Amino acid sequence: TPTPTPTPTPTPTTEQTQAPAKRSAGAPAEPPPESRDRAVKLVAEAQRLLASNQTDAALAQASAALALKPGTAVQSQAYRVLGLTYYKRGETLPAQMYLELYRPGCLEAERPQLDALIAKLRAKNER
Repeated sequence: TPTPTPTPTPTPTTEQTQAPAKRSAGAPAEPPPESRDRAVKLVAEAQRLLASNQTDAALAQASAALALKPGTAVQSQAYRVLGLTYYKRGETLPAQMYLELYRPGCLEAERPQLDALIAKLRAKNER
């Protein structure tokens, strides 16, 4: 019987060997820089719109940012804007959902206030 010839292992590229250490197997790849940059601008605009009570436009901008699959940090900020916008509109179910999605990425200093708001929303939504 013939001995199978081993398949040569390709040499990893520099880009592959310098992948971020925190990226785990199966984690989504980072988006192209232009998508991420566009999403950052959309989230910033959504935050500005929320601050000026333009909630429909804020929701549209934050949702457009998420559609670009911008990576974890920008996605987290989009969730924050969506959650706070729905809260401002009195829409407690989507507010709770988006704020819970935002929670893993929020700053430690902000977490107690966020947890209190999420608890308040849960209490309203369980009625």
